[in-house]
Amino acid sequence: MLRWLAPLTVFAMLVACTTTSERRYEAQIKKAATFNAELGAGYLARGNLEQAKVKFEKALDQDEENAKANSGYALLQARLGNHEEADTYFERAIELDPDDSQVLNNYGAYLCDQGRSDDAEMHFLKAAADPLYGTPEFAYRNAGTCALSDGDISKAKSYFQRALEINPRFGPALLDMANINREQRQFQPALTYLERYHKIFPQSPESLWLYAGIYRDLGNRDLASTYETRLTTLFPQSAQARRLRESAVQ
Repeated sequence: MLRWLAPLTVFAMLVACTTTSERRYEAQIKKAATFNAELGAGYLARGNLEQAKVKFEKALDQDEENAKANSGYALLQARLGNHEEADTYFERAIELDPDDSQVLNNYGAYLCDQGRSDDAEMHFLKAAADPLYGTPEFAYRNAGTCALSDGDISKAKSYFQRALEINPRFGPALLDMANINREQRQFQPALTYLERYHKIFPQSPESLWLYAGIYRDLGNRDLASTYETRLTTLFPQSAQARRLRESAVQ
């Protein structure tokens, strides 16, 4: 009987090596899927929908249970106007990883676009509450933007302020607060937020537009004209410059 021990031992070693190789291969495929999902997200952010589609579909072929690939593909389908598919892939992503804050944030943004603001807020806040989420200020800002689109200015301000408590240098929320305060005719706080913004960031079309609007509201035509000229000179192709030119024609 002893003579059978050696072949059995060799066979056991071969099985172990095969299992290890298979696991290593599966891990590499899953890693490749995540990499392709990230590439897809990059293409999507730059507006290259064709390449985004290629990368997301490759990621899903490699690992159909990759939450980020499902979420990214859902965002793509939403961009393309395929809302039923977007719903399907978002729900699948949440099912696969209900605690992935980036997926929750993306889904919240989609729900807000669909007018489902209560559901959107729930997903934003769940994402923001995750202690492992590196940028909770984005989730709070999204919650504020969604509240603003719903007409709830008080709630919007509270979320923008929360975002700034977490990250006082968060430019988008600084501009949000400047804009809300201008709309409420609280001009000094609006200017204070703009000053905070310009201490960190260079002039932007939105910041110059806000400066011009605030000084126009205050009746200071000279300063308003200064910022309008700066806007059209530095950013002639911006949406804000086009709006300024259109208002001048009317």
